[in-house]
Amino acid sequence: MPEQENIARHDAALRAQLRLFCQLMLGSDAAAEDMIQQIDRRALDYHDEQDNCPTERVRLFRIAAELCGAPEKAAPDTVPPLRDDGVD
Repeated sequence: MPEQENIARHDAALRAQLRLFCQLMLGSDAAAEDMIQQIDRRALDYHDEQDNCPTERVRLFRIAAELCGAPEKAAPDTVPPLRDDGVD
């Protein structure tokens, strides 16, 4: 599989997981989609401020947890790895 396709699959899977996290936190698909847009903006605005995050995935989930109103302890330093079984 070409590297670009692999990156695109990874990005799509991460976006689906972020959307599901937001749906669970907010209880609404529409609110989750709005939150994904806010996460994207926040990630772009504060990219350099979170250089201490081990991965982009952890950084995005921290942003999602903060925006969705999760208590700070609910945003773990480590997030389970992506499943690579094609399930979204």
